Amino acid sequence: ISELIPGHIYEVSFMNSGMVRSIGWNGRPTQSPIFAAMPWKVTFKGASGTQTQISSTPPTPAPNANSIYEFPTVKTVLRFLAGDTTIKLGFIPVTWDLVTWDFPCLPCYTTQESFLSNLQMVDAGPAATSPTLTVQKALGTGGRANNADQFKVSILNAATSAVLGSGNTAGTGSTVTGGLASITGDSTTRYKVVEEVLPGSVSKLTQYNAALSCTNANSAGTQFPAGTVSLGQNFPLLAAGDQVSCTVTNTAKPVTLQLRQMVLSPVPVNLKPPFTFSYTGNNGWSAAPLTNTSLNSVVSSAAVQLTASNTATTVSTTLPEPRWFVSSFNCTDINAAVSGNPTGNLVTSGTTSVTVPAANVRAGAALRCTLLMGHLTP
Repeated sequence: ISELIPGHIYEVSFMNSGMVRSIGWNGRPTQSPIFAAMPWKVTFKGASGTQTQISSTPPTPAPNANSIYEFPTVKTVLRFLAGDTTIKLGFIPVTWDLVTWDFPCLPCYTTQESFLSNLQMVDAGPAATSPTLTVQKALGTGGRANNADQFKVSILNAATSAVLGSGNTAGTGSTVTGGLASITGDSTTRYKVVEEVLPGSVSKLTQYNAALSCTNANSAGTQFPAGTVSLGQNFPLLAAGDQVSCTVTNTAKPVTLQLRQMVLSPVPVNLKPPFTFSYTGNNGWSAAPLTNTSLNSVVSSAAVQLTASNTATTVSTTLPEPRWFVSSFNCTDINAAVSGNPTGNLVTSGTTSVTVPAANVRAGAALRCTLLMGHLTP
């Protein structure tokens, strides 16, 4: 049998039957035949030398009037994945014993007749292949929060948390080398995808927004509409033939800076609100004024997204006349738990300006700089 199509399943069937005739010394049928069941075996041998066997053991019938034991036909089906272009079929009967006892009619003898019939092979179509799951790491706009940051993506058995496949990244900036995890799975196990930063990274994983998206090349299999699966979440069961490809995209969280201003009392009686001060800055902070309409109350600007992380950022103001002074000017990170910044003041005041060091302008930071203004009284 030749011209097998790789990846297809073939059904092989055969029928077997046989008979045993026990005859006494002078032609009389024996009275007490005892014999084993008569099995058959068919061997399918591929060009690679591997063998697959099927066998059948028919039930033991009662003898007919002529003491002939006729075995009914039995059909057996073999399903196998073709790995060769040619398969040879061979029929191998299994050794079996038949003993007759007919005292005093000894010796008695037996005859055995057996045959294999209706050997067929049918192409049942493509075999059901195991599902595959591949996960690739990617970086979004802006690349890494820090060039030293590297990641590991892993595919886990959702029930046991065993790591089934993983991949580590290399590269700098927006370049990702590696970071590929791939497994051949099954249709009874749930999987999930997780990630971590590798030792030596400067940033924390919380400083990134992560998005997981998946597609399936098998349109008839398990589908993953946008937003239906996320990192650490159990996947739906995969179907045979699924070819699921996922991408984990990390985008560094932006850095924001907000200004707050307060005018302290006392002030000369001849000075009345409103009090307006202007500010300038770099790294995306443009000129902006803040106005207090009352004493000892805080006014705030909008949180401005800075142009880049890891960039020293300076904010400055000017005093309208010499009797105004800066009582304090400090900056903190109100999102320090995410960014990894210290929780206290990050700057040393330079009277009318402050500079947040580049090391504290971290992805995910929410910087808040507060200026307290005072005025000399006569």
